Amino acid sequence: MRKPAIMNKVRKNFGSHGKLDLYSYKNTFLIGIAVVVVVALIASIFVKVGNKHNDKNSAVNPKDIYVHSLDIGKLNPVNSKYMMFYQVSKLMYEGLYELDKNMTPKEKVVSKVIRDKYKKNVFHMEIEKNVKWHDGNILTANDVAFSFGRLKERANENIFGRDLETVEKITATGQNSIDVQFKSECNINFAALTFPIFSKTQYQFSSSEIPIGSGKYKVVEYKKGKELILSGHKDYRGKVPGNRIIISIFPDSKIPYRMIGAGRVVMVFEKSPARKAKIRENKVSEYDFVSNRIEVLGFNFKKKHVKTLAMRKAIYYAINKETILNEAYYGKGVLQDSLYYPNFYGIKNKKNLHEYEPSKSREILKKQGFEDKNKDGYLENMSGRLEFNMIVSKSSKERIKSADLIAKGFEKAGISLKTDVLSKDEYENRLKKGDFDMFLGELSFNKMWDLSTFLARDGKHNHIGYDNELVNIRLSDFNKSADKEKSRKILKHLDQMITDDLPYISILKNTEGVITSTKLRGNINPKFFEWFFDVESFRMN
Repeated sequence: MRKPAIMNKVRKNFGSHGKLDLYSYKNTFLIGIAVVVVVALIASIFVKVGNKHNDKNSAVNPKDIYVHSLDIGKLNPVNSKYMMFYQVSKLMYEGLYELDKNMTPKEKVVSKVIRDKYKKNVFHMEIEKNVKWHDGNILTANDVAFSFGRLKERANENIFGRDLETVEKITATGQNSIDVQFKSECNINFAALTFPIFSKTQYQFSSSEIPIGSGKYKVVEYKKGKELILSGHKDYRGKVPGNRIIISIFPDSKIPYRMIGAGRVVMVFEKSPARKAKIRENKVSEYDFVSNRIEVLGFNFKKKHVKTLAMRKAIYYAINKETILNEAYYGKGVLQDSLYYPNFYGIKNKKNLHEYEPSKSREILKKQGFEDKNKDGYLENMSGRLEFNMIVSKSSKERIKSADLIAKGFEKAGISLKTDVLSKDEYENRLKKGDFDMFLGELSFNKMWDLSTFLARDGKHNHIGYDNELVNIRLSDFNKSADKEKSRKILKHLDQMITDDLPYISILKNTEGVITSTKLRGNINPKFFEWFFDVESFRMN
């Protein structure tokens, strides 16, 4: 009788071993069954181990949101300068105020505000009585005063310090009451009061380097240099988040794009306009958001020609913003004439008042006495050719490309432009000395978005020498106001005045981006001042 095939295999692999009769069909059949069971068990073990490994290294739980960070440093507001910590702190801690989507300050821990009748730079505030720390204890006025004091005295060591410059002191006047004193009644901005509040008691007596907060998320675990896990704070006064935020730290910025597809990372924040190329190579989603930086062409008001509004308007029409956006900035930017954040305080910004129109430039300049009399393509008057000098730093390749495109636009309008591409130090020295007709550069703002520093007569960074009395008055009025509706009315008028007068031409507002897995769901709407805006709505599909 022909032996079954399985018996041949068993014989080949095991041979004869004493009493075991491998040629017996019955015994062979039983051994075959045993082998199959053993193999199945081994396979089962490997599958379980494999699944366990995958659970550990991929966002398979729809409630786990993995975010990439190059580093986050110490989880201590007093001595951290990392941007990722600044953003994460918005989840861990609360401030007296918070900013809404239009950067309008609104009360957070504060429940009542009264301006002092005589000292207009002093505000008497009451704080909520039911704010609980992550350890269950109650937040008090002493915690607020202590947090401000520690952040202020070590301002050079933390990322929050520069936002506190306008605040002189905060004093606890009761269990749930404080006095906030600004340095001047001419510079009142509640956005400065969004600093993180942490527990005085825990900070002073705990050996932990992570001060506890009262934010919607609390720290579950922190492995320095590797991972930070945050989950919902059960005693949070608002809706308790049901997801977890996991900050995965990878020093190599090239790794995350590959890991998004593998599930190791769900979100990556990217600043460079060149991110478009990286996105094209990977199957990911992108959400752009306006940064705190504006590309501008600034005019030196000490120079005769650019001091006139007609000349600034002629130059405006000679700049092709659309081409600059697409060719120099990869299409990553927002075109707006306003120097304010989009819809700042709820004031709607128009896109652009005018389009690129070099013929319109020539028309305006002709009325100013400039014509191409010698037919060389450039305009001149009795004093000679119309020409300007523009300085730009070589630190930005996008800005250098932008300068070339501006020069081409000027040429079509009949304006001669000499561009000096300088080192960062040379550029800043000439800017401070006023050694330029125009400069191509960047205006950078903190969360107060205060234009006074660039436009007020005594503005710290008013390198263009701009001095418009009406603008000075309205800037002062806005900075003095503590009433939201009054501030909006002032701002609407001020924005129109600045846009019409063109002290700077807003080339574009820079954008940054968050690159995400295509499986991420929720209201993904980051802001430069709060990357994790509405993060509690995030989930994996």
